Amino acid sequence: MLREATLKDIEKYLNFSYNLSQDLTTSAFPTYLDGIKTKNDFYKSAYSSFSKSNSKILLFINNDEVLGWIDFYWIEQDHYLGFNVFNIQNNQQEAIEEFIEFSKSRYPNYTIYFGFPSDNALSIEYLKSIDSERIDENYVYTLNFEKYSPLEYDGDIVSINIENWNDFRDLHDKTSDIYWNSDRLFNALNSKSNKKWNIFLYYEKNILKGCIYFVYTPLLMEIFGIDYKDDFDENIMRSLLINCLNVSKSDNQKHTTFFVEEKERKIVESVGFNFVAKYELYTINLSD
Repeated sequence: MLREATLKDIEKYLNFSYNLSQDLTTSAFPTYLDGIKTKNDFYKSAYSSFSKSNSKILLFINNDEVLGWIDFYWIEQDHYLGFNVFNIQNNQQEAIEEFIEFSKSRYPNYTIYFGFPSDNALSIEYLKSIDSERIDENYVYTLNFEKYSPLEYDGDIVSINIENWNDFRDLHDKTSDIYWNSDRLFNALNSKSNKKWNIFLYYEKNILKGCIYFVYTPLLMEIFGIDYKDDFDENIMRSLLINCLNVSKSDNQKHTTFFVEEKERKIVESVGFNFVAKYELYTINLSD
């Protein structure tokens, strides 16, 4: 069964949950095996989730034994259910099934986003067996900027501004079903949050051929994506990626993470990224 955690529960089971996060077979994304997030970060995140109005921590209990810890949050305007932690020692199938049932009456018409490393085979096998949809599959890499030296790149790369915004919007919004569309990115660029967004554009002969968008958070720099006017282009990706890393290092960023496709792996490895895990994202729609 699932039971909402009390402050006493958090203090009692926090270390147990952290230990589960140190095994890809018993944990989910975001991972604490990336060499970036620490045990202290895990503890801070748990207490933050407990205090927020749009998140809860549930204990997964089987035969009176606590087997797991689910830290989830919701975004009402987007009907979005996601996870900060989904750590289950065993009986993963039962934990997922119970969370779906728990959510149906509380969050009708929401979509649950389950992101697991491929190593968590029991969770993924169960999601494949039910009415879920795999919407993403990537390889997760990280980079430590202390070990990165700026590299040279080709191409005319410029920062986003009001004059070239329409160029970016036309290119980026060709993919209509992404969460971070140009409207959300525009709002994020102009917000006063503790996250700083960056967008750089790659031009050839005054024609926009590609772009990269990434964000500085209090913990790390995260690359969200690279778009192309035409097909995937290794040179454009490498140039945009190096520009992004050079700028981030000069801005004193410490770490970065990047989710890439199979065809992109050799490029990120060539500039110093390290592989963490393969990531799979599944959705469940909680329709009436």
